[in-house]
Order: sequence, then structure tokens, then C-alpha cells
Amino acid sequence: DLGDRELLSAESLADPRLHVGSLSPDLSLQGPFDLITALDVIEHIKGERPALSLMHGLLRDGGILVIHVPARMDLWTRHDEANHHYRRYSDAELVLRVREAGFGVLELVGCFWFVVPLKWLQSRLERMDRGSSRSVALPNIPPAPINRFLILLVGLSSFFILFLRAALEVRFASWQGSHQLVPICSPSEWALT
Repeated sequence: DLGDRELLSAESLADPRLHVGSLSPDLSLQGPFDLITALDVIEHIKGERPALSLMHGLLRDGGILVIHVPARMDLWTRHDEANHHYRRYSDAELVLRVREAGFGVLELVGCFWFVVPLKWLQSRLERMDRGSSRSVALPNIPPAPINRFLILLVGLSSFFILFLRAALEVRFASWQGSHQLVPICSPSEWALT
């Protein structure tokens, strides 16, 4: 997002490996890259196909794209609208979009699974309140103790998922999280799924 430019230091903006701006066809980046991350990006793009294709073209053969997107349209809330999201992704939709761009999906990983019951409840309450004339606004940041607790919970859930995956080979289905983290490879023949 071009508006995030002020959040970056002058040194970061001077780093040729960092791009802040739009994903448009006239993008002038020197590729190919081994890794591209698009964390909470593509849900903000009205038509994500050209952007995904552009990222595919910037990767070397065998390069990896890691994307993180909100999952499950049934969790849609005013928060999504306030953040200018165009969509939340189902597994099938996300896999289809990245495959159309020439990628293969290595894995879909559900993230923030502890948030799902709260988001689900919030979405149901908002549906009942649909006739309300309330404007769409970003929710307030919780008080510091609650925010610290939520940050701790995110860290613990990430550790828990990684521990279960490494030690016990347990996989969380992507639908179990409010977001999906997806490592994607190029070319698509190298995909595991």
C-alpha cells in the first residue's frame, strides 16, 4: 500500500530488495527472485489474477511465493470492509487463483485458529444488525493488557502449530484458521498438492 511508505525508514526505502507500491504491469523490479512474500496483500486487490501473474513472472524457476490472506467468507465483518478487503478466501478459491497464475500450492496452513469463534460470533451479530446505519470504521485497538495478551496468544498458537507439525506431524486444516498462510512454488509441476 502506497500509504505505508511513511512507516518505513529511509534506509529501508533505499534497499533495492524492498518494493513499496502497487503491483502493476509497469513495475520495474530486477528479478528473478528466490522468494516473494505477499502478507495480507492480495485480498486488497480488486482483481488479484494480474498481480499473482506478475509475481509469478518475477520468480526464478523453483522460486517460492508465500502469501497470507484472510480465510472463510463466513467470517466477513465490518473490519474487512474498513480494511478495504475485497474477499476472504476459501481453500478452493485460493488454490484456483494461484494455479491460474501458474503456481503450484505446496501447502495451505490455517493461522489464528483461536480467533475463529470470536470472528464467527462477530459476523453473526453484525448480520443481525445489518439494518443499522453505523458507518464502517476500524475497531479501536484494545487496551494495552488485552493487546499484549492477544499478541502472546498469536505467538503461543504459532509455536503450538509448529511444535505439533514438527514433533507429532499433526497438520491443521486451513479452514480451522481465520487466515491462511500459503507457500507456493513456481513452476506448478513442483507442487505437492
